[in-house]
Amino acid sequence: MTTSPKYRADDLTAGHSKKIDNHVHMVAPYTCWYNFARINSSVRMSPAMAARVTDRLWDIGDIVKLIEDWEAQA
Repeated sequence: MTTSPKYRADDLTAGHSKKIDNHVHMVAPYTCWYNFARINSSVRMSPAMAARVTDRLWDIGDIVKLIEDWEAQA
């Protein structure tokens, strides 16, 4: 069955990855942001700070630098 052109854009942007590699590459930065750059309202700090993994709140620039450094090593 072929998809009608009307729904093709919906299939391409349905909010999920068609390939597991694409999914992994999106979940990794989100997880990093969630744990290091987002303040948890109940403890008023990031989960990484609460677990004493880091002593400061990261920003998106820190995460981008981490990704760029990792890509430079590969």
